[in-house]
Amino acid sequence: MTTDSLTSLNSGSVVRWIARLLGLASIGILAMFMIGEGYNPFTMKARDAMMTVFFPLGVVFGLILGWRREFLGGLIAVLGLATFYALHFVESGRFPRGWAFLIFASPAFLLLLSAALNRIRRAS
Repeated sequence: MTTDSLTSLNSGSVVRWIARLLGLASIGILAMFMIGEGYNPFTMKARDAMMTVFFPLGVVFGLILGWRREFLGGLIAVLGLATFYALHFVESGRFPRGWAFLIFASPAFLLLLSAALNRIRRAS
């Protein structure tokens, strides 16, 4: 596939809207998990509170910001996820198990892809 076919029909817009819709779904499901689990930041241990700042709060913040500033929002969400993984590794000696964290943050990668496609389109 050539660069012209990737940027035709404004593929950045299509990817942007997919990222936005998946981001809303991720935020909604994460909110339901937090409500269902009785999330109370005042009863958390300090290490759990610190990790919560990065996932889910950092990811959610990045996804929301991504509606206006795709690159910055996607970058914040991806860095939030990466920092969460790093803190978990430092704390427990292993990375979190399963794919759930990556799935919930996947719209951030699409935001970064959309920003890149739009940059390519503007440059050509």
